[in-house]
Amino acid sequence: MPGDDLRDDDPILEEPVNATQLVRVEKAESILKTKVLIVEDNQDLREFMKDKLTETYYVLTANNGKEALEIAKKEQPHLVISDIMMPEMNGIVFCQSLKNGSETSHIPVILITAKDAIEDQRKGLEAGAIDYIVKPFDLDRLLMRVQNILSARLRLIAQYRENVWTGIQEVN
Repeated sequence: MPGDDLRDDDPILEEPVNATQLVRVEKAESILKTKVLIVEDNQDLREFMKDKLTETYYVLTANNGKEALEIAKKEQPHLVISDIMMPEMNGIVFCQSLKNGSETSHIPVILITAKDAIEDQRKGLEAGAIDYIVKPFDLDRLLMRVQNILSARLRLIAQYRENVWTGIQEVN
């Protein structure tokens, strides 16, 4: 049973944890971990993806594109995984809005959808998506794509910082 391995003299049990402390821990985790926003109107699929991604990433979720756009502006996720067919704002319009926003245009988007026609895929990529995955999809493939995209971005950032640092040293 969870918690059976804890002893009464364990330091973690010395002070009770209150709601404020939990919020601080969650906020610290959101700063330290890479943020991924999942936009999916199907609750079961959204929770399934969240459960798998939470092992590695800090996961935010939204039910539709309109809600996701607000979350993206506020939370600045490192990557978005979005369905296309959703109420209020579909994934194509959401992706276009995200890519047209000055504060969110840098966020990569993976679109996932049951729409498998080449024309639909073209529209998704034209909207600014970095990838287009057709449902049903292999979760391991999605996880690898997420990892590859985020790793490439981190390498790019590291290279940019190194070039800037080298330039600063040369000026001095």
